[in-house]
Amino acid sequence: MASPDVFVGIDVSKDRLDVHVRPLEAGFAVSNEAAGYAALIARLRPLRAKRIVLEATGGYERALWLALSEAGLVAAVVNPRQVRNVLYVATLSAVRCNGPIREFYRRLSAGGKPAKVALVACMRKMLVMLNGQVRDHLAITTAEWSFFVRPRTVFRPDLSSGWRPRAVAVKTGRQATGAAGAQRS
Repeated sequence: MASPDVFVGIDVSKDRLDVHVRPLEAGFAVSNEAAGYAALIARLRPLRAKRIVLEATGGYERALWLALSEAGLVAAVVNPRQVRNVLYVATLSAVRCNGPIREFYRRLSAGGKPAKVALVACMRKMLVMLNGQVRDHLAITTAEWSFFVRPRTVFRPDLSSGWRPRAVAVKTGRQATGAAGAQRS
């Protein structure tokens, strides 16, 4: 039987690195300095990890990424904001189109939860569902995969038609003026 793929997630902070290895469910911490990098590399090298992911944390991840690269371990640095944004948009679609997520959202909303709280709970539920599929080695269908990674179209209004946002106002020492230049009273 083939050994399962190993994935490593590293939470980077100023003083230490919190490491979690899946599917081994092993977690440990090392210091965020050269000695800690050496200990981390010594533990990761025999695992032959399929993917190593670092959280982008204001530059604290750069030295670690460089040390991993020099050791021949390929790591990806992910911005948590971008991950959260993709998950948020995917959850908005799932609330409309995915049966279990839609029912979960409706149940939370009917129970009095604010919309944002219910949406964040749905985001977590989607992550749990995806982690379960990965853990159980279930195939993720093309439709499910494209749901998470397809490029998103961005709404860009046609400004040549004379449309201008109403919220555009320039504050000066005088009154604010609107986009059309008319003074507001």
